[in-house]
Amino acid sequence: MPAASLDGDEPALAREALTSAVAIAPTSAETYFLLALALRRLDDRDAAERAVRTAVELDPKHGLAAHYLGALLAEKEVFDHALPWLRRGVELAPEVAQHHRDLGVVELFLGEVTRGRASLMHAANSIRWPTRRSIPWCA
Repeated sequence: MPAASLDGDEPALAREALTSAVAIAPTSAETYFLLALALRRLDDRDAAERAVRTAVELDPKHGLAAHYLGALLAEKEVFDHALPWLRRGVELAPEVAQHHRDLGVVELFLGEVTRGRASLMHAANSIRWPTRRSIPWCA
């Protein structure tokens, strides 16, 4: 239910359900991660950051949470603090093109042009482009 509410237009409902879930299972990194997503959708960035920090404390190998913490810090334009979290997200979930893209953007902001370019190229090359057969009007 909470994840479905997050995907729709009901982040407040998701926040309610996830806050209850955190009270019941306070050691669930995934629940804190989902709560962070709901809080960010509700524009409560500080609470979202606290929730996702708890997620990575509970599960240091949670790649999506590590990336999300980096993304939240990048939104605040504290790129030097975002960088290690974005790198950790790429390390833990290298198959996610968005992780490479976000890392590349922050690397560029910090003047790491060679690394930024490499990260962005990796992201671009990771995208699965549709084939002519998968587009009905091109078949």
